[in-house]
Order: sequence, then structure tokens, then C-alpha cells
Amino acid sequence: MTKPKPLFSLLLFLCLVVAAPFIGGCFNPAGVSFLWICAFGALLLAPGAFGIGSKVRALCAAAFFILVIISAGVNRFPYFGLTSVLYAGSLLAAYVCAKKFFDEGKTLPVLRLLSLAAGVMCLWGIRDYAVMAGGGPEFWASVFSAGDKARMFGTFQNPNYLAGYLAVSLPAALALCVAEKNRIFSLLAKISLLAQAVALMFTGSRFGIAAFLLGLVVFALCAGKETFKKALPYGIVLLVTVFVFGSGVAARVGESTDSSSVQANSGLFRKYTWRATANMIKASPILGQGPGSYEITYPAFTIAAPTANAHQSYLQIAAESGVPASVLFLIFAGGVFLTGLKSLRNARSERRVFLAAAMAACLSCAARSLVDSDFYVMGIAVTAAVLMGLLTAGEDKGELPAWSAKTLCGIALLLGLQIFVSSAVVTRGAAKPYESYQTAAGICPWNPAYVRELAKQEYFTTGDGDAAAALIGKAIAMEPRNRANHEAKSLIALAMGDVKTAEESLEKALDLTPKSAFLIDSLAKLYDESGESEKADKLYKSLIDLETTPYETVKGAPEIVDSTYAYAHFRFGKKYLAEGKDKEARVEFAAARDRLERRYAQTTMIEALKSVLLLTEEKEAEEKKMLADCERYIEEIDNK
Repeated sequence: MTKPKPLFSLLLFLCLVVAAPFIGGCFNPAGVSFLWICAFGALLLAPGAFGIGSKVRALCAAAFFILVIISAGVNRFPYFGLTSVLYAGSLLAAYVCAKKFFDEGKTLPVLRLLSLAAGVMCLWGIRDYAVMAGGGPEFWASVFSAGDKARMFGTFQNPNYLAGYLAVSLPAALALCVAEKNRIFSLLAKISLLAQAVALMFTGSRFGIAAFLLGLVVFALCAGKETFKKALPYGIVLLVTVFVFGSGVAARVGESTDSSSVQANSGLFRKYTWRATANMIKASPILGQGPGSYEITYPAFTIAAPTANAHQSYLQIAAESGVPASVLFLIFAGGVFLTGLKSLRNARSERRVFLAAAMAACLSCAARSLVDSDFYVMGIAVTAAVLMGLLTAGEDKGELPAWSAKTLCGIALLLGLQIFVSSAVVTRGAAKPYESYQTAAGICPWNPAYVRELAKQEYFTTGDGDAAAALIGKAIAMEPRNRANHEAKSLIALAMGDVKTAEESLEKALDLTPKSAFLIDSLAKLYDESGESEKADKLYKSLIDLETTPYETVKGAPEIVDSTYAYAHFRFGKKYLAEGKDKEARVEFAAARDRLERRYAQTTMIEALKSVLLLTEEKEAEEKKMLADCERYIEEIDNK
């Protein structure tokens, strides 16, 4: 009896590899959950038993998942805990599938598709980048000129994450250039290698390029003398590409020594973020703050401006799920690398080339994860997991019974489908938010974000205050530590005329994020409306004090100037003017004017804020009127 061919399993696995750079570069729930479905589906349909690796690695993986689940329950983040388990589980599934398929001789077709997908994504991104730079001579002038340059995003949320992906994919393309015997695929590999190298330079990512150079060194050390000679011409081409297209990176490196530059601010922002994340770990070292909850729980500890990720994968795992979970992750990864080294010692010719590429890619990813949260970007993480599978292919240890793996994969696949369908419903139903959130909450009732948004739509669409209150109460019960739930309750209460409940809800939200300028301003306005001017003054004073702290002065995106502080200065300017304190009033009006002028001097950022509806026409008109009033008041005071 012949063994069944895992055709559909292989197709899903190849779909995962190809789709990763196109839909896994952002934190879009539909794209991420689609990749989960591919990973779990590939493992579910694969015949036979599955090998994680040694008993130590298998135990580490099991203990890691148990700790994540316990942390989610203790910290009351069930939805984020579940999605974190699915996320990590999909990476494990991709790793196990890669072990299986690479062991069955599928290395070449998988790496071909990986390299081709990366190359197509980069060529498309370079085209967009060139158009954005003006095209033709203007594009080439921008490439070779000094000064500020735009940065290439490609399909990723930011240029640094694109660079993180390329640091993983480039070694695979280099290996194909050396080992590929088919002329067509050899040519495609060379085009892909060059496109990826140029795209990496256009990201302007210092740490991404450093990780790439580390990968080149690792590849050279692991590939052997014969392969090194074959790879040397390609290595020279890559270094020439770095030199020719690296003027933007060189400028960014030079700026990092200037304390007033954006790059120096970027480095300082990371340091403050790591310190705050360390404080999160100290507050709950065993079980963390809750898996997947970093963006929600971090603001209570923040020193600099808030951020969605820790800019350091290992710290973020420890902050979310505890130090033991982070240690288990490192032991698992360390075991993969040690097994890869053993495989390299015994490998010959073509296999050694591919193992060297996998080792280079995985170590590049591990190094970049010291300065960014690459493991939390599905497009990067799943590609690294696939190459980790290549490192351990052929390892005949730690097999799991097929029935247990398939049962777990089946459950995960169903949950992933729920998340995918519900997020797709919300995305496609943007024109009809009430109906889309109602459907999404019905499909995925354990997602508190859908319940929260449905509560707002319930009141503002149907006017049913009781139904809205019940829904927002349900969302708060699911996630009491999520400030967004309390903000939504305040919004609904205020619309219903219940100012007291609105104030209490905003106070709870502010307790969770004590440095939020938006919440301070919102609550102060409520106090003003209810006649509690002393409370409002106290809050606005705290807002002005906050303006000179690292929370406001050190940001991941310093070009975004927050106008909230201008409102506080303008308020005190008018107050002092009414009290006859002209000198103090002028100082406050000048501070408000200077902030607004800096805000609107950033024309590119203003247009970006408008495009994502973070700056409405009404808000812009209000702020420009405030700016004109400040100038008028200053002139009146100076003319006295």
C-alpha cells in the first residue's frame, strides 16, 4: 500500500511561505489569521506523526503554551491569550511542517518560492518608492544625494520590519544563487537577490542592515570553502549594492551622534521603552502582564511615549507572559541552533549551502530581535520558523502521535477561521458599521473589541441606551484593564446625559493610562462642563508638567506634534489674562502658538493625519483659530 501524498498539505504550506511577506507585514487580524489557517491546515492534512525535536524542546514548547494560558487567565485577557496561543501555535505548526517537508526533499521548491515571493514584493515596493521620489532623474538624484530621504515600507507596517524580513529572506536567495542548477530559477534568484538588497538599503534601517551583514558573515563561516568561493562574487555584489545605495543609511548613522536628530531620538526612545518594559517585568515576573496585552498594559509603566511593541522581542515575551516563558522560548530556540550546527558538520554540497543560509537567516532574526519586536510580526516570524525547520530537518526525535497533533490543529483551525471571517466582515462592512459589528460579534463573541464597538453602534444607531450599557458592561467584564472599554462607556454615558458616569469611566481609563494627554484633556473638559473648574485646572496643570517629560519629548515618531498641550496653555493664558497677569499670560499664549506652529510646519505629517481621519477639517479650523487668537493676544499684551 502506497503512502498518501500530502499534496494539499504541501500546497497550504507553500501558500503560507508565499503569502507571508504580502499579508504578514502588518498587524491586520484578517491577514494574520489567514496565515494561521494555512499553517494549521498544512499540519492537519499532513500524514504520519510529527516531530518537534528533542524531548527538551517538546517539553519547553508544552510548558510555554501552558504558561501563556495561565497568564491570560490570571491577568484577565482571555481573547489576547487565545490569539497569542494561536499565533505561537501557528509558528510551531510552520516549524513542524517545514521539518517534515524539508526532510522529504522539498527544500529546493520551498526556497524557490520564498525567494521569488520576496523578490516580487521588493520589485513592487521599489517601483512605488521610485514613483514617490518623483521617478526618473529625480529618483536617481534622491538615491545618490545627501540629506533626508524617504524610507521604503513595501508591504510592511514600517521600514524596520521590512528590513527584518529581508535580513531573513536574503540568505535564502544567496543560497539559491550558489546552488541553483536550473537556468530560469537561477536567473530569478539573482534578480531576487539584487532586488532585496536594494530594497534593504531603501528601508534606511541601521539595525536591519547590521543584521544582514551578520548573516553574510555567518553564511561564509558555515557554508564551507567550496561554497564560499562560489558565493564570493555574489557577496561582493551585495557589498557594492550597500555602498551604492546606502547613502540614506549612512546619513541616518551620522545623525545618530547628533543629540537633536531624529535618529538620536530613536535610540533614546528605545532605551526608555526597554526601561519601562523592565519595570513591567519587575511588577509581575512570573506570569507577566498578560499575553498579547503589551499595548494595553504598557502605558501604566511608560517613560517615553507609548508604543504598541517593546522594540525587543525577548523583553516583550517576558513582560507579557513572564520570565519563565521567555526562558523556555530561548531554550527552544537554542536547541534548534545547536541541532543546526550538528547538521552542518555532517552535511555536504547542496544541503550544506541551504543549512548555512537557514543558520544565517535565523541568527540575523535573533540578533535583530534584540532591538525590535520582529517575532511579533507574522511575516517575519513565520519565515524564520520555516527556516528553523530546515535547520532541524532529518532529526529523528520527539515525534508526537498524529491523533493528538491533528486534534489540536483542528481546534486551532476552527478558532482561526472564526477570527478570519469576523475580521473580514468588519473590514468589508466599513460602510455599515452597525451591521458588520453585529455580525462579527455573533461570529466571534469572545472578542471584546467587537462587543465594545457594537455597544457604541447600538446607541448611536438605534438609540437603545440599555442595550448599549449591557454590551459595554460585557466588554469591561471581559477586559477590565483595557482603557478603550472605559472610554467607550464614558462616550455612551455622555451622549445619554449621564455626566457623572462619564467622569467615573474616564477616571478609570486615566488610572490605567495615567500619562495619556488625550484622556487628561477629555476629563478636564468634563470637569469644566460640570462646574468643577478646580479639578480641571489641576488636570491641565499636570498636562503642562507632562509636556517637558520624556513622555512628550522622546517619541518613536517625533515629527507628530500633539496639539493637546496647546489647549492647556491657551486655557491658562486666558485665565491669567482675566486675572491681570499679563506676563504669565503671554508666556502661555507663546507656548501654545509655538506648539501649533511646529505642528502645522510638518505638512507631510498633517496630510497623513488627515488621510487616516486623525485630523478633521473642524479640528484643523479650531486649531488655526486658536493660533490666530494666540497671536492676537500676544500683540495686545505687547502693545499695552
